[in-house]
Amino acid sequence: RQRLALGCSLIHNPPLLFLDEPTSGVDPNARREFWDLIYALAEAGTTVVVSTHYMDEAEHCHRVGFMHRGRLLAVDTPMALKAEQLRGQAWNIITPQLLEGINALGQLEGVSQVGLAGDRLHCITASLPDQAESAHTAESLQAALAAHGVSGQACPVEPTLEDVFISLAKSY
Repeated sequence: RQRLALGCSLIHNPPLLFLDEPTSGVDPNARREFWDLIYALAEAGTTVVVSTHYMDEAEHCHRVGFMHRGRLLAVDTPMALKAEQLRGQAWNIITPQLLEGINALGQLEGVSQVGLAGDRLHCITASLPDQAESAHTAESLQAALAAHGVSGQACPVEPTLEDVFISLAKSY
């Protein structure tokens, strides 16, 4: 049904195309095909506006706007949003004790976000005031976990647009 709707919208070669969650309910292969087509349309000069809840899809866009509760929170390129809107370091933490790890890190000063990301924890540590450095290192996070009886390995990672959205939405 999604493919048919997209095909119908392209019949007259529109200069502007609005797509409301075009990949909702489609399999991963179809998602990739949709995005390949969207890229081709954009390269050919069509302006494509896409709404999506999939932040990994938003990473592919030239510009992203975040809306929350009817308010536009920020608009920029994915790279600029991550650099300007998210203060701190992103971390993935591998631990077999996921729930215990969430509880331990959630109580730790300097941790602004923590949650599950598949089979690991993902957290954002705040930057020190007036500095670009994170308030924590891999060693300090691992020590904080160990103090709560949780074993884990912390690795710095690139932040995601989901990290940015969660951070922005918290302030509204």
